[in-house]
Amino acid sequence: MLLNIKKVGENFYLVNGEYTASSFNEAVVIAYENKEKIKNFEVEYAETTFWKKIKNKLNFPFLLLESWM
Repeated sequence: MLLNIKKVGENFYLVNGEYTASSFNEAVVIAYENKEKIKNFEVEYAETTFWKKIKNKLNFPFLLLESWM
């Protein structure tokens, strides 16, 4: 995810069009704290384990072949 930080004035930063900060470091901290909130909507994501990732990577060619047949 890209951080949306715009410099408005000499010591004034706008973060995601909603939050203000007085320094760039503070703007980055605010952006990372709010990166999972997009205009009052929570972004849900599923955490997967190492073994599930490997299983999905190994099964993908077979699923592709199966769908092609």
